Amino acid sequence: MASMQALEFEASFLPLLRGQIEVEAIILKSPKILLEVTPSGQPNWGFDAGSSASAAPSNTSGTASGPGLSDLTVNDFRIEDGSLVYLDRRTGFKQSIEGLSARASLIADEQNLSASGDLIWQGLPLNYALSLSPVEAALSGGSMSVSLDLDADTALKASVSGAVQISPNLTFQGPVSVSTNALPSLADKAGVTITAADQLIGPMSL
Repeated sequence: MASMQALEFEASFLPLLRGQIEVEAIILKSPKILLEVTPSGQPNWGFDAGSSASAAPSNTSGTASGPGLSDLTVNDFRIEDGSLVYLDRRTGFKQSIEGLSARASLIADEQNLSASGDLIWQGLPLNYALSLSPVEAALSGGSMSVSLDLDADTALKASVSGAVQISPNLTFQGPVSVSTNALPSLADKAGVTITAADQLIGPMSL
């Protein structure tokens, strides 16, 4: 389930004559997304495999049939005051992100998506920076480079850099760096139980 207060969209006409799509700005204001798993285990974001699986394959590379994702440029994509809630009604497990702000851009020739912003995860303010390339791999099931940095002052600093393989199984290869002085608190926010937490209160890194 998703809703938003307002959507602003601005596109350029002339690039269409060259078979390209250039979006000047997309602004989502107060988008709200609820990802929910029912007591029977059915997610609300699922798709009917029979309704669209037989449809023509998506055009990610741009062919004679029209522009594809590789022809798409988004100069300014913004999210203002967004929220995301994940709720599993089988177990009661819940995770929430509030106050999400993001600013991103996508360049057609480079197929690189860069985004940065801040959010509040389970009450913890976080700054983040994300880079994905090539973006079309997310649709084609290929491999793409990923870089992610998270910063919550001394509570959490994390860095991920490597390659993600989308299909046939989602896999990641690359270094991961994490440091925190509040492991028990972070584990509690994530819904993870740590044994002998009193011995892990001090700073740690890996």
